[in-house]
Amino acid sequence: MTNKLLLQEAEHYTKYYSQLVGATIDGVEMVIQDTGYSEEVWPTFHVTLKNGQKLTLELSQDPEGNGPGFLFGLYNV
Repeated sequence: MTNKLLLQEAEHYTKYYSQLVGATIDGVEMVIQDTGYSEEVWPTFHVTLKNGQKLTLELSQDPEGNGPGFLFGLYNV
């Protein structure tokens, strides 16, 4: 049986990521960030939402931004 809190989390993230429906990716860059003890590469996307608002999106390993992340599901290049 699925936990009620897990279902609430899934609903929250569905609403959060649904903002991207109809958006256009205008650019991709890898931003190198110096953390003070190492450097990290952050995948960064420049997008335009369907309402015309422009955003910069960074892939993170968690909502707190504790490090860069990875997007699964793309074809290998």
